[in-house]
Amino acid sequence: MADHDLPLLYTKDGAVATFTLNRPAARNALSPELVCRLADAIADFVHDPALRVGILTGSGDKAFCSGGDLGTMLPLISGDRAPADEWDRRVLGEPFVMAASSLRDYPIDKPLIAAINGACLAGGMEMVLGTDIRIASEQAVFGLPEVRRAVIPFAGSLVRLPRQIGYAHAMELLLTGQ
Repeated sequence: MADHDLPLLYTKDGAVATFTLNRPAARNALSPELVCRLADAIADFVHDPALRVGILTGSGDKAFCSGGDLGTMLPLISGDRAPADEWDRRVLGEPFVMAASSLRDYPIDKPLIAAINGACLAGGMEMVLGTDIRIASEQAVFGLPEVRRAVIPFAGSLVRLPRQIGYAHAMELLLTGQ
């Protein structure tokens, strides 16, 4: 598999690390492999003293990240699907994977910038809540549509969102799914 075909492109240029979610055909949805690769890249970023800032973005022009891949991640995490490969086993068996990839409960002591180039939904929005600076294109839209699928946002939105945008606005997003 060529590097440009990987679900995460992780590059270093001087003191800047860039994390590019690279599943544009799936609106950069979070698959088990993408989540594991992102967690590993975040760990490398944190531990590399030459890196001073990170940029998180999505490939393509339609989506930054549409959240978890409903065909692979949700059934795996809910227990409706057995682990099929090493990526699945890591998602379920290594707490660091979900903590680092969702940008919560993992110590990141360097600034992380989200460059939001399109739809930023569900797990994508939860990741953005873990960044320090957010820059959005005019095409960017934000939302937590989990409630429309009877799913609870589990990567910290219930706590982080009210702290960052205020209780009333957070409840509107969380309870309406818009």
